[in-house]
This record gives sequence, C-alpha cells and structure tokens, in this order.
Amino acid sequence: MKFVILRKADRQTEAGPAIDQTLPVDASLPHATLQPSSQGVRLHFGPDGPRVVPGPFEHTEELVAGFGYHEADSLSAATDRLVRWTRAAGVAPVLEVRE
Repeated sequence: MKFVILRKADRQTEAGPAIDQTLPVDASLPHATLQPSSQGVRLHFGPDGPRVVPGPFEHTEELVAGFGYHEADSLSAATDRLVRWTRAAGVAPVLEVRE
C-alpha cells in the first residue's frame, strides 16, 4: 500500500524555504517541500465559476508545508517507520498519514 505523508505548516515553514527538510525522513523517501502560502493561490469553484484568491492564507495550522509517500504493508507499519526517523534539532513537525 502507498501512504501519503503530509506535514502541517507552522510559523517556520510559512516564513520561507529556510528549512532544508520539510519532512523528518531519510533521503530515500520521495518527498517535496512547498513554498510558503504567500507564493500560491487558492482556487474556489462555485456556481459563478472559479475564483482565484492569492496567498498568503490565514490559519497556518491548516496548511500543508510538504508531502511525501511511503510504501508499507499497513498504516501501522508506515506509522512505526515514521516514528523511528530522527528529526532535526528544534523541528517538531505534525505529520498526517493516509493511504
């Protein structure tokens, strides 16, 4: 099974790409860091058509700062591996994992 790993944004990741590694992972895990929300847009689709809203976005805690994926036999196995990875000093990410 493939599991997507999403890292929730925080003040550090929203400040810019100063953090070298958005996910606390080994280099073999395919992953990417996203630019801060000030560099993006949101598309809202409604009955009047799409509306483009430029960043930065409010509610940083609801944003995604990076993502990756991992293959494992189960959610439990994927979680166990993520828990074992060493994180950089001063980095305390919140990760969301889903199949």
